[in-house]
Amino acid sequence: MARFKIFGTYISIDFYFISLCVILIIYSKNDFIISFILSSLHEIGHILFMRLYKIPIKEVNITPSSVDIVQETSSLNYKKELYILLAGPIMNLLLFLIFFGIYLYSNVMIFKNIYLQSLLIGFINLIPISTLDGGRIFQIFLKRHFDIREADRISFIVSIIFIIPLMISGFLILIRSNFNISVLLLSLYLCYFLIFQNWDNKRIVYFDEL
Repeated sequence: MARFKIFGTYISIDFYFISLCVILIIYSKNDFIISFILSSLHEIGHILFMRLYKIPIKEVNITPSSVDIVQETSSLNYKKELYILLAGPIMNLLLFLIFFGIYLYSNVMIFKNIYLQSLLIGFINLIPISTLDGGRIFQIFLKRHFDIREADRISFIVSIIFIIPLMISGFLILIRSNFNISVLLLSLYLCYFLIFQNWDNKRIVYFDEL
């Protein structure tokens, strides 16, 4: 894992993420560049809300399945944590609306590609898979009604249920498109990470346990 410091915040980049970037650059070309920029803006949405609540950021961990923002304090309440997790998908929704309007005005195809990818990124992040925003939001609700062990068990089962159709969609996109493997690779890595995480009994979360 590559690790460096920017403005007092440690940035850690998983080597699997670097390898995935190389593969996607080779096969997806412009699509990957657009996805990378939109995903970065998604994470900026989270960071902006953390700054809004004056939460110091200790470290940012970048992996193929997620970007984990580690805070220095655990003073967040339920609502603030929920708002911060929703900030990323909301950013994608705003970008979708902006570029959809630009496309309607200009009829330039690249803007259509941008708004579709932004909508896709926002939608995928709301899927209740434990490493995604939707999964973390789901875990917040589970922890309010179950103990941590039971909440983790339910979260794992639901994550598997949603990964399977995502993986099937990845295969269909691979077959019907010009070798677009991004969704398939994402689903395979999410599956690997979820099983490895459950086996090793380790958890990487945005915030401390409620």
